[in-house]
Amino acid sequence: MGNFMTNESTFGRLMTKCGTIIVINILFAICSIPFFTIGAAAAAMYSAVFELIREEEEARRMNAAAEINPVKAFGRGLMRYGIKATALWLGFVGIMFLGGMNLQICRAAGGFLGILSVGVIAVMITAAVIFILSLPIMAADKDNSISLKDNLMQTVRTAILHPLQSFLAFLLTVLPLVLIYLDEPNRPTYGFIGTFFGFALLAYIIGRILYPVLTVPSKNRSLGGESEKSRGQNPFARMLSEKRAKKYLL
Repeated sequence: MGNFMTNESTFGRLMTKCGTIIVINILFAICSIPFFTIGAAAAAMYSAVFELIREEEEARRMNAAAEINPVKAFGRGLMRYGIKATALWLGFVGIMFLGGMNLQICRAAGGFLGILSVGVIAVMITAAVIFILSLPIMAADKDNSISLKDNLMQTVRTAILHPLQSFLAFLLTVLPLVLIYLDEPNRPTYGFIGTFFGFALLAYIIGRILYPVLTVPSKNRSLGGESEKSRGQNPFARMLSEKRAKKYLL
């Protein structure tokens, strides 16, 4: 019974993970209250989640319990990615706002402009996909070593090279929002779940889906003729050319 309740036991590790996810989620909910900080809060949440995942992978090799300080991890993410994530969020909001206005105009005008509404919808969906994927990809760069432009480029590469993982990440992000919008009677329940643990739990699942494609998994794998040292590369290194990969070595 004593071993069952320790941090090293399966139950203890599960409870530690649940507590960490709950704290991260509450911090995200609090930091998202000002509308313009939602992007920074989401990037900080993903940063803390990836820190937890990296710690879990290391602990699994050491057969130990994975523990992080969720408050410090979230704060580090906020400091590292706050400015870039805020710019990304405001840009996304601007695109969606302009897209919504153009969509209303096209549909009201009808005719050829009505047909153009299909293109407007396509642009809005593309912007949503890029924004949703760019936040975890930004947070996976634990040293914040790439620019916002490069982050967007890596997002497009990830979507093209790993369509299944990208689709699952997009679906897990959008589906709960659609459910909240359509299921009005149960919105208070969804709100409670989201405030307590829902957002961070989804971020953790998305992080687990994307983590294998954002790291160099094989110890013998090399990039552009590099040796086993490539294991220490930035998560995006294998997507870049040899010249750029050397620039982003961790």
